Amino acid sequence: MGFEPELILPGKVEGLADRIKFTHLNFAGWRITDTLNVTIGQGQNAYTPLQMANYIATIANGGYLNKVSVVDSIKNYDNSKTIYEGEVQQERIGLVDYNNLEHVKKGMRMVVTEGSARSLFSKFPVSVAAKTGTAQNDRRNPVTGDTYDEYSWFVAFAPYEDPEIAIAVVIFQGGSGLHAAPFAREIMAEYFGLNDVQEEEDQLPFENGLVR
Repeated sequence: MGFEPELILPGKVEGLADRIKFTHLNFAGWRITDTLNVTIGQGQNAYTPLQMANYIATIANGGYLNKVSVVDSIKNYDNSKTIYEGEVQQERIGLVDYNNLEHVKKGMRMVVTEGSARSLFSKFPVSVAAKTGTAQNDRRNPVTGDTYDEYSWFVAFAPYEDPEIAIAVVIFQGGSGLHAAPFAREIMAEYFGLNDVQEEEDQLPFENGLVR
């Protein structure tokens, strides 16, 4: 499947954006209101957590979009030979001014230092930048007839000065975006080795066995 080149007419732009709108969102054109909706995160959007994490990583690393894959490598039947080895593929997105990414990152940092997530990360030893999100859902539960609760989103990267990890957490019908923040904090704590290591005698002795 290919896409036709964008056709620019006096006072009108048609092409990929219109095709996406018409095909996936049941609209025929792109208007200034659509731009505003996208800017503030409103409208009928659908993104996976992986897409959101990659989006945040792109902001954090200066605009380099990585090709994401869940396959690191493929080996033959006895693991003696590597058939496929994954490789890093990235391309820098086109921006008029890449310094604008620094403004976005600073705003995300302020969410943690001065904003809604301040209380959760005030004592966290690693500098974090983040953003909460509350995805509204106007569909109704077929059983109760009530509208579904909002979806809780939280995205973050750390450390702020030299990012190593990007995270996206979503809780279906989780309410406020801040509700997903503790999960992101725990993931970061584990990644940076901040969780206390239990003494060997305190660990539970799990054993595998067949279920009959």
